[in-house]
Amino acid sequence: MTVMRIFRTLAATLCAISAASCVSARNGEPSKTWESNKSVDALATCLVPALLIKHTFPGDPDVTHYLQTIIPGRVYEVQPQQIITLGVERYFVRLTVKEGGATHVELFADSAYRQHALNAVNSCA
Repeated sequence: MTVMRIFRTLAATLCAISAASCVSARNGEPSKTWESNKSVDALATCLVPALLIKHTFPGDPDVTHYLQTIIPGRVYEVQPQQIITLGVERYFVRLTVKEGGATHVELFADSAYRQHALNAVNSCA
């Protein structure tokens, strides 16, 4: 194999990896949606600790979460405090206040984090 062919193969591989790493949960449709009779406050209070990811390897930080206000009084998102991979959002939960105090819950997650996030939302919603 010539040096040029090796270089082209390496360049193509790096481009494919780079493109795949840019896929964000924010770019797609929700993985799942729920309607909950719980308030945004009650859901957020449950979701922030429920989404915690504890790592078992030394030096790997746990992934904690916070509630971000998108539209005050109406739309909030529970997001990881640490960007997990290359600055790409792998998952988040959007909470939208409905008339009468109910909450519309949307989970956005890529396949690597979908089951963990789904379990957390199911336990709270």
